[in-house]
Amino acid sequence: MRAASLLAAHACLLVARTAAALGALARELGAEDDHRLRVDALAADVTSAGARLGLVDVAIARDVNVLINAATAEANGPIADIDAKRADLVLQTNLLAPVHLTRALLPHLLHRPEARIFNIGSALGGSEWAGTAVYSASRSGLHGFTESLQRELVGANVRVQFLAPAAPDAEPEHVARAVLRSLLMGSATLARLSAMLPLWLAPT
Repeated sequence: MRAASLLAAHACLLVARTAAALGALARELGAEDDHRLRVDALAADVTSAGARLGLVDVAIARDVNVLINAATAEANGPIADIDAKRADLVLQTNLLAPVHLTRALLPHLLHRPEARIFNIGSALGGSEWAGTAVYSASRSGLHGFTESLQRELVGANVRVQFLAPAAPDAEPEHVARAVLRSLLMGSATLARLSAMLPLWLAPT
């Protein structure tokens, strides 16, 4: 049964650090889908362990069955010139936050009839381009995490996918939006869609 053909209401919980930009994106997504998709917004920092615990509690309360890890941070330039705090932020945002959110939410997802985890990376993951060492390390790590988790969940009701947009300027929230649209249009089958999208929106 295709997701788009179902009468049950779909729900999406957007999560980002910036409340204003987040609210605007929530309204945009809700309006685009002819009100079949209920979109709520929650401002939180996915790099904070306490905030992640709160997010997981909210996701479980909403009976989420799709997790789209789309948060991103960048650090470009020679490795010796990158500030240690910036390097930590990139690794926390791009790799550790998805790992911890997935780990914490997976027991709940395994109890859903059908669930999905989408980890959004980049074509730069594993690239040999100079000046992207920290960013590439984080994206390569996410790719490896996804592949190992796929093998771990063979035969389970949770499917895991890694998406790496080829366009270097592809914004992760745009990719997450495309994933959400594909789910709603039925290109991926879910008995009921309730998605949590941790995004990383720059302050406005």
